[in-house]
Amino acid sequence: MDRNAELYFKLRKQQLIELIKQNKTSEAIKFAQTKVAPKCITSNLSVQIQYQKELELVMSLLMFEDSTKITTQKLKDLVQQSSLQDLASEVNRQILTAHGFSCDLKLNFYWQMLQWCVKNNRKLPNNLLDSLSNDC
Repeated sequence: MDRNAELYFKLRKQQLIELIKQNKTSEAIKFAQTKVAPKCITSNLSVQIQYQKELELVMSLLMFEDSTKITTQKLKDLVQQSSLQDLASEVNRQILTAHGFSCDLKLNFYWQMLQWCVKNNRKLPNNLLDSLSNDC
C-alpha cells in the first residue's frame, strides 16, 4: 500500500462509505477527518482536487438515513455492491502484480474448458491443473 497512494485512498474511502451505510454518523465523520482527509493532501494539485471532490461526494451520503432513498446516480453508485467488488478486484490485481503474477489469470478460459469437458463427458487434460497453478 505504501507504493500505491491512490489505491490506499480508495480503500479508506470505501471504509468511510461502509460506516455511513451503517448509519455510524459520528464515527464516519471522525474517520473522514482523521483517516481520509489527510490522504487528500498530495504534492500533485490535480490529484488533491480529485480526492477532495471524491471525499465531498462521499460525505454527501450523510444526508440520507436510508441508502435506498438516494436520488442521484453518482451517490447510488457509491453504495452499490458492484463498487465494492470493483475495488476488491483492483486490490487483487495490485497484489498479483506486486508479486510478479499476471493479472490475466486465464480463469475464464479454464472455466470454459471445464464446462466443455463436463458437457461432452470428457476428462480434463492432465496438464490443465499444472498450467493453472503456473499461471496463478
